[in-house]
Amino acid sequence: MTTPEVDVGGRTLWPALARRDEALVTAEIGVQMVIFLLAVGGNALVLGMLVVLSRRKDLGRMYTMIGHLSCADLLVAIFNLLPQV
Repeated sequence: MTTPEVDVGGRTLWPALARRDEALVTAEIGVQMVIFLLAVGGNALVLGMLVVLSRRKDLGRMYTMIGHLSCADLLVAIFNLLPQV
């Protein structure tokens, strides 16, 4: 025996999918915000330290690569994690 389908906003969904657990949604948003803040804060700290180091001496290839990885991670955090929150 199948359960009847529910019409939500012009789309047909099964009743189990139509219900949302608000506590779970709140927990997911909280976890994603923590991940976003740690990613942005950590990468900003790394980039800040690289700027301080670059004023003292010329950075080598390894520090340049770390800077590029940090910039890439910031872009992923902003354009991938932020829209999910």
